[in-house]
Order: sequence, then structure tokens, then C-alpha cells
Amino acid sequence: MRFLSIQMKMEFETETKGYLEFDNVTFAYPGETESPVLHNISFKAKPGETIAFIGSTGSGKSSLVQLIPRFYDVTLGKSRGWCRCTRL
Repeated sequence: MRFLSIQMKMEFETETKGYLEFDNVTFAYPGETESPVLHNISFKAKPGETIAFIGSTGSGKSSLVQLIPRFYDVTLGKSRGWCRCTRL
């Protein structure tokens, strides 16, 4: 088994630290554009708020969480967050 290592640089934005917004986000894994795992997800999380992603196995919870630090880029829609993450 081969593991893929992704290095990322995270620059914190002081005026938006702790803020996260998804606006009509749709996501499909690379090469699987015909079968998105997330469809039109929208939410806002403000600093100090706690949110939960609840769903059955295979419903896309882990995929959604992996979009926050930009391990993957959204297919459609916009994500805005507390850091600017760029792949090295």
C-alpha cells in the first residue's frame, strides 16, 4: 500500500479566524465527476459555534470535513474559511 503525503501551508486570516462558510458546495472526487458525493451544501459557522455533521455511513461526512483544510477542492460552489490553505 502506498500513502500519499500532501503538504500544505496555512496562513491564518485574523479578521475571519474561526469563521467557516460553504455556499452551495457540490463535491465529486477526482475522476468521479458523474457521481458527486455532496450536493448543494450550505452552512455558516461563526467563531465559538459548535456544529455537527450527522448522517449514516457513506453519507459524505468525512468528505465534507476534508474540504475544510482543502485536502480537496470543491467541484461547484464556494467555501470560505478561517485560513487560506495552499498546496506546496
